[in-house]
Amino acid sequence: MTSKVSTFVLAFALAVWATSANAQMARYPITGTAQYQIGNGLPIPIAVPAIAVDGAGVRQPISGADPRPMQISAAQLNHPGTPFNIGVFLANPNVFQVNTGVIIDFPNQVATFAAGGRTGAATVSFCDGDVVTANGNPGCVSAGGGVNASINDVMRCTATANQFGGPARAATGGFADVAIRAGAAAPCDFATNPGCQVVFALATPAGTGAQGAPFGVVVATQGNAPANGVFQIRVAANGVITYITPTGLGAPGIPNPATSAGGPWTTGMLTVSVTQNAGSTNEVFVLSGSDARVNGLGSISLVSGAISNRTLTAPNANRGWLNITVGQQAPTLGTWGIAALALLLAGAATMKIRKSAVA
Repeated sequence: MTSKVSTFVLAFALAVWATSANAQMARYPITGTAQYQIGNGLPIPIAVPAIAVDGAGVRQPISGADPRPMQISAAQLNHPGTPFNIGVFLANPNVFQVNTGVIIDFPNQVATFAAGGRTGAATVSFCDGDVVTANGNPGCVSAGGGVNASINDVMRCTATANQFGGPARAATGGFADVAIRAGAAAPCDFATNPGCQVVFALATPAGTGAQGAPFGVVVATQGNAPANGVFQIRVAANGVITYITPTGLGAPGIPNPATSAGGPWTTGMLTVSVTQNAGSTNEVFVLSGSDARVNGLGSISLVSGAISNRTLTAPNANRGWLNITVGQQAPTLGTWGIAALALLLAGAATMKIRKSAVA
């Protein structure tokens, strides 16, 4: 008798749960990409395709006004870190190429984006070490003694509607091997120009990236020096290395540690500006997000940024894009289906109790 009563109570509790607030969030599939780019002189574009882990991309309320908040499960967007070369000499005369094998898992934990999730005033200007009042200190030379206080930098978030967004960071790993010019400028040919030399600086990403972090979060990366890092090379006009001597010239590589300060994701407008970069030009980027979802479905684009300073290759203005499309919810039993099943279970349990009493 006791077990049958327990079955009835469990079924009744399931029916109550199915119609409660706990069932008002639903899972929705997503497609899209995240992309990150470090400066202009060291562009490392990394497309991160969205793949559903555990069968779902985002959780959203099943009803309510737009823009609906969303939760993105951990590691929904992944980049395996397949190595590839990027020639950067045309943008940065101090660097031939970057060989990147950066690993990205976004987000590193459950990320929540919502209206007002990008906290702060409608316009927030951030210099490394300072959060400045709206449009204040336009030159934004940091007076707060931040880790990059010696550079002229600014990140400015300007709300275009409801400041939809919030902080969300990626787990990072892998490497970025920077080939820094040590001799003649490109294009140069080892066969005719023995002065065409390169020194390698190996960068190891921090375990968690700076982009998407709340304002003021600082990330430091190690600058490990390869033991044998100077070589004679041939390069293409854009800096991509086409030939490298099998044996180095006996000199070690050099470390290139970096510090970066990030900012949150937003559907608003973001300005990221850094001067004194190694390309001898200012890096000023203005990018905007948008939210075209209707009843939670459709496309949404969020942007974020970071300011970095590197010992060898100088400061950079960095930015990121998160472009995803929320699709129709996969067919499921649904809230009312769960409730109906629970009531049927409760009814079956009641009938068993009655039969037992008659017997």
